[in-house]
Amino acid sequence: MRIIHLLNPFRTLGWLLVLFVLLSTTSCRRALEKTARKIRVEAVERVTPRGLSGLDVTLRVANGSGYKLALDTVRADIYCAGDRVGRIVLREPVEVAKRTTVSIPTRWQMKIYDPLALYALIRKMDRGDYSNVTVSYVVSGRGGPFPINISQEMVILSDFLNIFGLKTDDIKSLLKR
Repeated sequence: MRIIHLLNPFRTLGWLLVLFVLLSTTSCRRALEKTARKIRVEAVERVTPRGLSGLDVTLRVANGSGYKLALDTVRADIYCAGDRVGRIVLREPVEVAKRTTVSIPTRWQMKIYDPLALYALIRKMDRGDYSNVTVSYVVSGRGGPFPINISQEMVILSDFLNIFGLKTDDIKSLLKR
């Protein structure tokens, strides 16, 4: 009986530790979600082609959080009707200071997997038809003390653009430039 009496405080302590860990992870998750809501791409200011496989894109980014944002890896694959058309990859890491809205020049590398599918996709988008266009993406970096590791597969283009506060009309205006 004495041994059972000694085990009960340890069991209670164990449950308290488990409860503490669960509460702390949920509060970290809430803090991360709150921080993520304060970071957004406000506009694509300029897109400049660099040869056949590069792009310079100037983005206006608002970071309303109290943390510096650093993106190390960004990769997006574009699909049309389930076939991979191309991939764009951020070539150099990007940093955005805390509580600022800045224009950031970024350099991207493009890889076209199917040139005919790309041509068909551009023609389709010129007509305003965004059906069957999906995006898979991977983002990694840091938002202050929080690591950023986000990836999603086959996201509908309009849903992908909504993440950044953009619309399909913004794509139309970029294609006309």
